[in-house]
Amino acid sequence: MLVLRIAFFLLLLVFAGAFFWNVVGPVTFEVDERYTGEFREGTLKGRHLSNEGVMILKNWIETRTSPAWDPYRIGWHQFWYNAVTERYDLKLWVSPPESVDGFHYGIYVAGETLFLRREYYGRNRVLAAEFDAEEMVSILEGFTYE
Repeated sequence: MLVLRIAFFLLLLVFAGAFFWNVVGPVTFEVDERYTGEFREGTLKGRHLSNEGVMILKNWIETRTSPAWDPYRIGWHQFWYNAVTERYDLKLWVSPPESVDGFHYGIYVAGETLFLRREYYGRNRVLAAEFDAEEMVSILEGFTYE
């Protein structure tokens, strides 16, 4: 019985840590005009996002998203990303050029939830978005190429 209590406490501690990690601090997307993107899932799968498109995306993420405060949403998306990583409405990988040392980002959109993963740092944020994948695609489509 003591082992179950300890296990439950540790699970609760991990869940609470993930929740507070998600909601602390402003939403930042630390990219600059050198970054490009690659759509990996969704209607633009296989297309690339130009530098200008990445800067529009940066503006959208920093101004039109906020940390999700719903523990269920945070827990579900953290679990789903770490266990499945598919069936998102949109999946986009944003990277610096090889000559630049910088973070890589995975962006996953499901409904009006955006999952922002900073690689290879391990910082994941579940964000409530004022848009969905379809609206994002309609804005970014003009900034894509083969």
